Amino acid sequence: MAATTKVIVTRSLQDPRLEELLAVILRLAAGDLGARGRPSTQGDEVDAIITGFNMLAEELSASMEALRHSETRYRDLVEHLPGIVYMADLGAAGAWHYVSPQVEPILGFSAGEWLADPQLWARQLHPDDRDRILACEEDSVNYPVGWQVAPLYRLFAHDGRLVWVRDQAVVVADEKGQARYWQGVMYDVTELRQVEEQLRASLAEKEVLLREIHHRVKNNLQVISSLLNLQAEGVKNPVVTQSLQEARRRVQAMALVHQKLYQSPSLARLDLADYLPGLVDSLLRSYSGVAETIHLTVEAAHVELNVDKAIPCGLIVTELVSNALKHAFPAGRTTQNEIRVTLQAAGDLVTLTVQDTGVGFPDGLDFRRTDSLGLQLVNLFVEQLGGTFDLYRNGGTHIKIAFRNNH
Repeated sequence: MAATTKVIVTRSLQDPRLEELLAVILRLAAGDLGARGRPSTQGDEVDAIITGFNMLAEELSASMEALRHSETRYRDLVEHLPGIVYMADLGAAGAWHYVSPQVEPILGFSAGEWLADPQLWARQLHPDDRDRILACEEDSVNYPVGWQVAPLYRLFAHDGRLVWVRDQAVVVADEKGQARYWQGVMYDVTELRQVEEQLRASLAEKEVLLREIHHRVKNNLQVISSLLNLQAEGVKNPVVTQSLQEARRRVQAMALVHQKLYQSPSLARLDLADYLPGLVDSLLRSYSGVAETIHLTVEAAHVELNVDKAIPCGLIVTELVSNALKHAFPAGRTTQNEIRVTLQAAGDLVTLTVQDTGVGFPDGLDFRRTDSLGLQLVNLFVEQLGGTFDLYRNGGTHIKIAFRNNH
């Protein structure tokens, strides 16, 4: 039996079909995916080996073709991205292992030039950005796998152009799972930066213009206030004088809004915590005859209103505080004379209260329908704010106004 087996094996090894199969295997290993063995009609064990090899070769060819197709699609995707795709070692002195052809239209260097000179990227950094970016590169050797960065910096192109890039990169591992490489994309954002600079310059110009407008409006209102004051001093009728002084106070309230906006970092919104104390103080000083006997306090939360809401709100405070200063405390009363102005906010609901400890609002007077110009204006301004107006008579007069601060 052993002798018979030895004869079969010896005969098989001497079979020319095996020599032909070996040549086919070498062709397949060299990349000829179409190489196949040719089984005979004998149907013996050599033909079985050839047939099995051909089946494996078919599977290998299909897998290699799928891999080649996938690689082609991936390369097409990478090379057509609107940015420079790259892979490089961590650290400032690391080598570059891949850079996409987009490096040429963006920076003017061929991929070959870029890969041949590991320090080319560092040399092209703008001097104002170099220390910051290279410090990040030095630290990168300590970054874990998955660490992401997206610095913005400038590179000099081959022709000397300055190119702004947004470098979005992530730390990836080597075959041992250790953090080893940067894999990222450098996007050319030069045009975007130029647009940003133009917008910033335009915004600065408009800010200067808006500040000038607020300044001029404030000055014009102060001129009107001065004219009203001069007119009041020249009038002998006390009723007319009082009317002119009330009109002057309203003008001053509007002028103060524009003065605060002119001085504020935000030219469109006014912080009432900054505005109301100054307004109330100027009102108190304008009533010099009674100011010494009245204790007036302001508690205002930091609520920012735009001009369309700040002006009516300031005029409401002007009318209500002026009304209290004129009518709440009879002549000769020198104790417990208090006026409190409070501003609170809960979400977008703003509540303004003006409360005094005076003689109280007359019981028979409907504050919503009155001949008083001041109260008529308050109702008008509350309507302009889209708010509510409530009055309580409890140990003096307590007026509450609520409105929504819709941005």
